[in-house]
Amino acid sequence: MTHPIDTLVIGAGAAGLAAARHLHDAGVSAVVVEARDRIGGRAHTSYDFASHPVELGAEFIHGENVCTWALMERFGMHALDQVPLLNVRGYVDGKLYGHDEFLRSPMIRAAFSMKSVATDWLAAGRGDASLLEVARVTNSERGVSLTAGEWATWSHFFAQYHAADPDQLGAAGWLEPSFENDGVRLNFRITEGYSALLAAFADGLDVRLSTPVQRIEWDAAGVRIHAAGETLDAERVIVTLPLGVLQEGGIVFDPPLPDDKQHAIEGLGAGAIAKIILRFDEQLWPDDLTFLFTERESQVWWRPGRCRDDEAPVLMAFFGGSSVAHFRAFGEDAPLAALDDLETMLGRKLGSHLVSSRFVDWQADPYTRTGYSSVPPGGAGLRDALAAPIGSVLYFAGEATNRNRPATVHGALESGYRAAHEVMSLVR
Repeated sequence: MTHPIDTLVIGAGAAGLAAARHLHDAGVSAVVVEARDRIGGRAHTSYDFASHPVELGAEFIHGENVCTWALMERFGMHALDQVPLLNVRGYVDGKLYGHDEFLRSPMIRAAFSMKSVATDWLAAGRGDASLLEVARVTNSERGVSLTAGEWATWSHFFAQYHAADPDQLGAAGWLEPSFENDGVRLNFRITEGYSALLAAFADGLDVRLSTPVQRIEWDAAGVRIHAAGETLDAERVIVTLPLGVLQEGGIVFDPPLPDDKQHAIEGLGAGAIAKIILRFDEQLWPDDLTFLFTERESQVWWRPGRCRDDEAPVLMAFFGGSSVAHFRAFGEDAPLAALDDLETMLGRKLGSHLVSSRFVDWQADPYTRTGYSSVPPGGAGLRDALAAPIGSVLYFAGEATNRNRPATVHGALESGYRAAHEVMSLVR
């Protein structure tokens, strides 16, 4: 049977666009269907919140050698390097620490030593366990004692980085990513914004917006998807849906996915990540501040306009894991709860200077249901199982399928390229 479309791609985030672009450029027809009225998925830039772009989703290019740079060069875009002006502070046990003092603190040493600690734990045959258990037992054995504030800040350090509290992160799965050859220079911000980069990437592709998929029928002969009142037939489909959407089961696979695939979907963690963005009428924080880690539920703060000539007085709180539910419980007052954290840390009232605010909760978004994925104890290997194609019909991409570079835009891009290569190995 010959289908009118070679390959359907579900999702116009970084993974879906990478797959479609790679196929399109190789002469393989690809149609992308996207539930939203925009492309980009969890990469979404606001161009009206401040005098410069503000990222509501993915914030940085993490690494000086990652594949995102090829797109930056291809489309003539620019980046701001955060490292030359890096200033990291911490608010722990009710005290605001400066850069040098905070980086020498027991909490930072405990956080930065976790890779070797977890590696030694598993090498000793102690079995997979949560990062929290590994840290507490190892610290106790080594006579390392952290205060309640240091433990809270340590926990928040991992929660914002992995979208899950450390008691939900398995040591073995946490060690799976390698990020090999990404480079030591981290945290570059795209001058034009992630949305501009992905819009350029999508130019010329057949992307059909506002087309949510409800059902995927598949067999050895091909696929039929039911989306927004229409049906589309194709030889195959690349599914790039966020893990949380797959877990929710809003999209029906007919027949159901094999047990090993469903086990991978259910076994991985669809982590929570959120942002609260506050714009003030003037700068009210130290001029050299870049990042501020805290024991409070807002976890880590940064300046979205850092290094820009036209920087607006904006601060952003970025937090993951159970802290997301903490702020979600405040409803429309979530930004005020974050403001309270900020006032406590800076030791001054700021409310009269607040101009506007925004709460972005990716887990609550019906088309993501995930900040980004994580691996619980006992979950090592599940990313590979999620990535594996089913016959020559169903393919899977997205950051959750990338064992080496999950939870990043470049990891999502790589997964899309990988899925496209898998398809092309059959159609050539």
